[in-house]
Amino acid sequence: MRLEQEGPAPPVKVACLSRSLKTRCDGERPCRSCQTRGRDCSYRPSRRGGARVRKPREKTPTEIALENMPQQQLPLERLIEPGAGLRQFADLYQDSDFIFENLFPAELSELSDMSQSPVAPLPAVPMVRTYQSNEAIIDAYYIYIHPFFPILPAPNQTPIDRPVSHLQGEVPAFEPASPLGLAISAVLTLIPCADDMSYQTTESVLFRRMYAQYFAQSAIECIENENEMPETIQPSEALALPRKESSKQRFHAQVPQELEDIIALNILSFYEYAQRGNLKKMQARAGQALMSALALSLNNCEDEDEDFAAKSRVWWMTYICVTQATIVSNSQTSPLDFNSSFKTKYPLLECDHEAFELFVQAQRTVLACTCFAVDLVRAVKANSDISIFYERMKGLEYHVESLNIAADAWILQGSTSSPVDRSEQVVSRALRCIARIKLGSARIKIHRYCAFFDNPVFAGKYCDLDSVSCVNSSTSSSILLNSTSGLSEESKTSVAYLLPFSRQESTEICLKAALTIAATFNDLPFPNPTGEICESPCYLAPMSLIVAPRLMPSLACCAMQCTYTLAMINNRTVATLQGNTGLDSDVADGLLMRVRMGFSSIFTVFQNYATAFEALGGMRDQVQNVI
Repeated sequence: MRLEQEGPAPPVKVACLSRSLKTRCDGERPCRSCQTRGRDCSYRPSRRGGARVRKPREKTPTEIALENMPQQQLPLERLIEPGAGLRQFADLYQDSDFIFENLFPAELSELSDMSQSPVAPLPAVPMVRTYQSNEAIIDAYYIYIHPFFPILPAPNQTPIDRPVSHLQGEVPAFEPASPLGLAISAVLTLIPCADDMSYQTTESVLFRRMYAQYFAQSAIECIENENEMPETIQPSEALALPRKESSKQRFHAQVPQELEDIIALNILSFYEYAQRGNLKKMQARAGQALMSALALSLNNCEDEDEDFAAKSRVWWMTYICVTQATIVSNSQTSPLDFNSSFKTKYPLLECDHEAFELFVQAQRTVLACTCFAVDLVRAVKANSDISIFYERMKGLEYHVESLNIAADAWILQGSTSSPVDRSEQVVSRALRCIARIKLGSARIKIHRYCAFFDNPVFAGKYCDLDSVSCVNSSTSSSILLNSTSGLSEESKTSVAYLLPFSRQESTEICLKAALTIAATFNDLPFPNPTGEICESPCYLAPMSLIVAPRLMPSLACCAMQCTYTLAMINNRTVATLQGNTGLDSDVADGLLMRVRMGFSSIFTVFQNYATAFEALGGMRDQVQNVI
């Protein structure tokens, strides 16, 4: 049997593969050898006549006796032992091929003209998280967004995540049509797929970024199109026409359709901040949501109708969005930010009637302290009279201290891995943790300048923290910690005498607040995609290695305030130890250990945020550089 070639066609093995594999071919089609091994038999008769037909021979008496003997049955327990034939056939064939090719490389080399060249592994195809229905999107909202941004009413049941991995180049099977569905999808798309082993590659990150932006832009266009006048209407008649009520179906059964655009804008406001790092658009989206909310008089909802719960949540979360945009951008506050005369009552959680009120109270407090910190530094840099800040600082510290004492006594409900349910225990836990962290950040803002003179630590400008000037890419963190803000020593010295707290007192207060913030970050719940009680942290799927990321991060600036304080304390303690000033080394080592634990908590939080949000990845890198 030989190989024959016909023109450009690839050669065909005569007697199939049996000869090359040291087996015999019986000339049948398929031959017994190939049939037994499950191979494709490409048989071509040999020009030498093919298989020879042998004369049947008579069986010996011994063979006849063996055939007539009864077969001994194999014990049942032997069938489940290794090698008992229970492995799948495909595995056996694959293993045998591998063994044979390694045992007989010389023989197979004779057929090199037929062997296929090694196939290079295909690059991983980027994928994004999608959902197949509005109901699935709503469930995902309750899992990933609601614990940290409860703008929708409580869920009727415990949600379960039902994502579908969408590969690049495929046509999506479903896309939401409402602005709210699109806005939620824009945020959810940033979460890696649980089965994506290459989610950190540049291609995967870029694909998620583009897909999320597609949803975000579609949401904005959808909102604008809903407010467009038909071209058939003459401009001279437009103002006289009555407004048409929307005939669209509600995206959420308990949320009036006129509130959907406001909710979508609020979500997109956080998207612009955390994903794109665009503070101007963050403010624009929040401002647009606020104007729409005021137009519907959501700030003065006194009648508790069937939609009151939805209206109340939408109003107060809109207030949170607007004030958050003011805080992170250090922009000018408006009287509305501090208005306490809103008639709309705070939303109530089934398990906790105070959580929302404490949450909003903490937001107002950190906003007031941010304004104080910005005004103080501006006055010092302008060589203005800072004696006017004496009573203001004293009053703020008294107020914030009392709130912090109360917050330290809170008992958190649920656990860090509890799923969302109708009682909203996990929401209560998250809101109280957020409030406690914000109060700690507020206290740092009050005392930060007095304690550290705002000496810069980070290479970039984050929140109200100055950046290091002329930072070289190779600059070490120790050099960054020793940088100054450019203020004169006379200005720094004058502050110590014109403010009610000494540098030592303010430093101690900042340290206590920073350690509280770091510890409270560990108490924040994780999104629970399975809806079942599990060990903390929660992962995207039972077999996934990706920790479920917390979305809607309103605590990034608080984490940076905490990092700044810990970095300054660490630098000052190390310098004191090196100066041999008589500081007890055991005490110093204990302090440095607590500082490092705080660093670890903050970095872990940013690492979790950065799983979904690219802009916060920059903050994570800054924290890592300081550590």
